[in-house]
Amino acid sequence: MYSPSEEIYDFIFAQVKKKYPAFDHPPQKNETVTYPYVVIDDTQSIMTGYKDATGLRTTLTLHVWGKVNQRKQVTRIVDDLRRLGMNGVRTNHYAWQGRPNEQEQQLLTDTSVPNTVLKHGYLTLVFDLK
Repeated sequence: MYSPSEEIYDFIFAQVKKKYPAFDHPPQKNETVTYPYVVIDDTQSIMTGYKDATGLRTTLTLHVWGKVNQRKQVTRIVDDLRRLGMNGVRTNHYAWQGRPNEQEQQLLTDTSVPNTVLKHGYLTLVFDLK
């Protein structure tokens, strides 16, 4: 049986992979990548208590990486991926409600790779288990 956070991760990963090159880790030096690409990275799950039930909020972090001249593409991809967290989602065993008012997105210039300038889109998606 999948844990709820694994199931929403797998669902989002599959949706992203339908449209964009996607990884579950930053590509390694020996992996060939085509820019732009998406990394579905960290997850965080927090149990929430209610009067008569326990809930779960799961946050997924997505990164979009592009070359310095792909700023518009990176921005469009981040905007497109935001839509994944706008509404309800039904996975195999769970129902989720997206929390768009809790999302965060940024576009950064990244110079962490020597002699390279990249555009880095950062997005958090937030879901509550129904």
